[in-house]
Amino acid sequence: MIQSFNGSITCPMNNQLTTSTEDPLAKARRILSVLLPLSVLLAGLITALYYNDMRSERMAIETWEKGNVDIHAKTIAGDFKLVVADIRYLSEAKKLKRMLETGSAEHKRELEEEYVRFSNSKGVYDQIRFLDEKGMEVIRINYNDGSPHLVPVEELQFKGNRYYFQETFRLQRPEVFVSPFDLNVEQGEIEQPHKPIIRFSAPVFDTNGEKRGVLIINYLGANMIEDFRKSFASSLGQAMLLQTEGYWLVGPSPEYEWGFMFAEENGRSFKKEFPIAWQQILNEKTGQFQNANGLFTFATVYPLAEALGGDKEAVKGLQAHAAQTQKNRYYWKIVSHIDPEVLQPRFHKVVWKLGLIYLVVVSLIGLSLWLMGQPAIRSSSLATRQLSPSYLLAILSLTVFLAEILVMFILDAFPPLPPLFDALIDSTLLMVFISPALYFFLFRPLIAHISERRQAESALKEAKDSLESEVEKRTWELKKAVDDLSKEIVERKQTEKALKLSKEQYKSLVDNVNLGITLVDTNYKVVMANRFHSELMNKSVQEYIGKECFMEFEKRKEVCSHCPGRKAMVSRKLEEADTEAVLDDGNRVSVHIKAFPVTGSDGVITGFIEVVEDVTSQKKDQETRTRLMEEIKIAKEELEESNLKLKKKVSELEKFQTVTMGREEKIIQLKKKVRELERRLDE
Repeated sequence: MIQSFNGSITCPMNNQLTTSTEDPLAKARRILSVLLPLSVLLAGLITALYYNDMRSERMAIETWEKGNVDIHAKTIAGDFKLVVADIRYLSEAKKLKRMLETGSAEHKRELEEEYVRFSNSKGVYDQIRFLDEKGMEVIRINYNDGSPHLVPVEELQFKGNRYYFQETFRLQRPEVFVSPFDLNVEQGEIEQPHKPIIRFSAPVFDTNGEKRGVLIINYLGANMIEDFRKSFASSLGQAMLLQTEGYWLVGPSPEYEWGFMFAEENGRSFKKEFPIAWQQILNEKTGQFQNANGLFTFATVYPLAEALGGDKEAVKGLQAHAAQTQKNRYYWKIVSHIDPEVLQPRFHKVVWKLGLIYLVVVSLIGLSLWLMGQPAIRSSSLATRQLSPSYLLAILSLTVFLAEILVMFILDAFPPLPPLFDALIDSTLLMVFISPALYFFLFRPLIAHISERRQAESALKEAKDSLESEVEKRTWELKKAVDDLSKEIVERKQTEKALKLSKEQYKSLVDNVNLGITLVDTNYKVVMANRFHSELMNKSVQEYIGKECFMEFEKRKEVCSHCPGRKAMVSRKLEEADTEAVLDDGNRVSVHIKAFPVTGSDGVITGFIEVVEDVTSQKKDQETRTRLMEEIKIAKEELEESNLKLKKKVSELEKFQTVTMGREEKIIQLKKKVRELERRLDE
């Protein structure tokens, strides 16, 4: 054991206190007469700062949310502008017109290769298709999650009856058709997982100006949705993208989105969740308002119209198309919603911050007044006390605070000055007001403290000599303690080595037992398992360590009703059960399970141990014995029934035999009488 040195150095100091006869009650009244007015003044200043800070915070939040909404409105318009530029480029491409003129397979192959390269470089188009004037697919490129490929001719489909082909084929150059933003539908069903799609298409004309077909690109809306969410990552609000009927395209969570495609199932919409807010958002293009549901910031974006820009003919075609459809789906509402529970803590945080400042400042003022009211002492001791961190911090904090307030009042009395002059005057006045406090409470006590320190150094030298002898003694004791500690370390290493060997032997014993052994915690998750259990389940231990035992061993979704482990944790004794383990390949293994509860050092149940025995062959033997016993029983019953029938026949036969023997005796007697009569007749 290493002992610590608890020595003390006594420096001879002639510090004598002088007493004060001031009444404590009078002293308290004097301090309060100064503290209370200052506290009231400070409370007024803090309240003014709170309302100013809250107003600034609110304005900052509102400005930030407006900026987020406006930026993303421009981002969506920019995305559409790029897609419209791509559809126009593809519909007017030279290789497309060359293929239309010649119709050769070589020119078609060049165009197909061009589309594959274009799909791979862009990475945002699910399909690129060229349809002839009848609506038959001539070329189709599938993006295929980053591996674009050409669809074989035999898999091309007729799309002449689809609305987007018919709508596009009516358009003229340079008009563009855009489908509603919805989920992709394949063979009449919504594709899983969901794939948001917007179809952009344009009519294709040959060099003679004749309409020869339609070019269609399927824009992957997931990219736009991902960009939308990323742009709102720094926002306090919940980002939402709404279509004109009030349904979520991007909502608080996936189950709220695309409600117009699942109207029979849920029909969730922003319009239903926030009817009052929806009316105001619908009637105005941009705005910001707050109600009981929180702060709403919104903007209306016309992505296609903004993408077409100054192209009046294309815009005219867009408007004509909008009139043909039931509703114009080419404007969306971008909404940022901040819940009241998000706003309120921010303002409460301001209250706590300013309140804490108030308490700290009032405490410092009170402490300063108390310290200044202490009894007077000799200059040497006074210097030491005034150089203490708490005393110095209290005096300087109060001085800086009061000086800055005075400077602010002085500057407010003058007209506004340039920033440089304002800063110079502020710093100059602050130094003028602080300098006396620094002199009386810092420099003068510091000079007295230096004199006191010199006296202390001489006393410290004397103490140093005695300390060196004590250090030598303690060094010898420390060396002895180090030797003892080294011996203890060696013994501990030997113990750890023996423990490691014991663990290895225990593991070898457990792994070589022909029984499955598992350790399961109170949440029914497998903690450990031996090798035989792994062979029984036909998979490695790592595959089910940390997973629920009922799911891994019996493929159940909840704890087994017959689980002996659960019973053992309740009864705190051995529990048994017969069941079947279900392997991953579907095969079943009959097992007999014994469960033992496991407790910690405090007696609390921490899980259970299951010992699993494969009884498949035993069960089969038992079933075979049962079946044979049943057959023997049936055969015995049949034999008994046959014996009864045989006994009945034997009885009947005996009766018949008795009757027959009686008749034979009578016949013999008659024969004797006949012979007797014949003999008499002869005589």
